Amino acid sequence: MPWTNADNRTVWFKFIPPASGNITIDLQSQSGDNIGAQLAVYQSLIPTASSTCPPIDQLVLSGKEYDALAPGETMTIKCLDNQYWHYLQVNSENIGIWREGTFKIKIQDIGGVTVYPYNDNICNARNFGNITNANGTGAFAIVGDSNKCASIQVNEPNTVSNPTSSIQRSVWYKFTAPTSGRAKITLHDQDGYLSGIDPEMKLYEGTLSGCPSASPTFTNFVELESAYNPLPNFPSSTTGDEVIEYECLVPGSVYYIQVDGTTVGGPQGFFDIKIEDMIPNYASSPKKPTNDEPANATPLTVNNEQCAVPIGTTVTSVGDELQGSGSWYTGNYKNQPSLKRFNWCL
Repeated sequence: MPWTNADNRTVWFKFIPPASGNITIDLQSQSGDNIGAQLAVYQSLIPTASSTCPPIDQLVLSGKEYDALAPGETMTIKCLDNQYWHYLQVNSENIGIWREGTFKIKIQDIGGVTVYPYNDNICNARNFGNITNANGTGAFAIVGDSNKCASIQVNEPNTVSNPTSSIQRSVWYKFTAPTSGRAKITLHDQDGYLSGIDPEMKLYEGTLSGCPSASPTFTNFVELESAYNPLPNFPSSTTGDEVIEYECLVPGSVYYIQVDGTTVGGPQGFFDIKIEDMIPNYASSPKKPTNDEPANATPLTVNNEQCAVPIGTTVTSVGDELQGSGSWYTGNYKNQPSLKRFNWCL
């Protein structure tokens, strides 16, 4: 929670956003009080038809406002999802003169229309398809995409299931792994330094079911890798690009990409996303070792020869001594040819 001062005085309100999704909140101190108000709005994943109280660690921050010099606070928030209850936290600063007092608060619909991205819901993830041989100038790319007004879904990974995550405006993509089992994903911020989105992305494997639905089932969704580059993107620069290079994908399997903006540099804006096949695949070798599974274990020949040296006798020329257990004290009597296997992608 953004306002957790040691000497705070927090009260809560809840509301259902208007159909426009766009509101202004105005709070003014009364009777000469100056509570040093701090405002924060959160989205829950409790449908408006329900009266269930959400756990406090499952509220997703939508916006906050604090001006230390003002007697009140006014904040505008857009793109709120009116399918879910929203919560307003009013807190007092811990350095104020009063720290508590009376105030009046007003929430107003400012109109307009909220247009959610097509791929806001993972069921509508933009599909790159099979990326086999898509590389170089033939790489698959989407230019000028946006997560503006995106929201989160029930059960979506790295949101309420992980309260420390900053995911709040996520959009989704998917692709089919190439025969090489290797893919490179590049995310480029179009908005530039100190404006728009500060992007981050995560790569997942798992099974999706229940689509189309506002709350599909994410079965065994596992985050394989994530990318966040804190360096800014200046005009025509790629210094701030987020890049994932992942190996050991299962050819023909579907993988998902979650794109969001951070709460630090900017949660929403415009970006380019590109995916390419990282060929060749380890000099055309199979993606996995043949003995990756126990059922395909490679047989090893155990040396059963014995040395004619009596037990307890030291062979000074080689420094080896055969013990009563039949094992060598140091070294080996006969060296078997070594078996070399790559263990990539285990």
